[in-house]
Amino acid sequence: MFPGSFPNVRHNLFNTILVMDLSQSSNLHFIATTVTNIVNRGLPFRFGVVPIIDDEDSKSLVFLVDAR
Repeated sequence: MFPGSFPNVRHNLFNTILVMDLSQSSNLHFIATTVTNIVNRGLPFRFGVVPIIDDEDSKSLVFLVDAR
């Protein structure tokens, strides 16, 4: 194992909760680039997104992302 690398495991060992305002483009860019790269590399991370609702724009975006 190289320094800075994660161990090879078969389960989602690392849980990450992201608390973000989805109406800000910088947060959407973070999800689109960083999280996608981690998933594509097959690293054992499990992601959860908790949306922050500050205004009506944020509230409307939460309904688009709601996965229920």
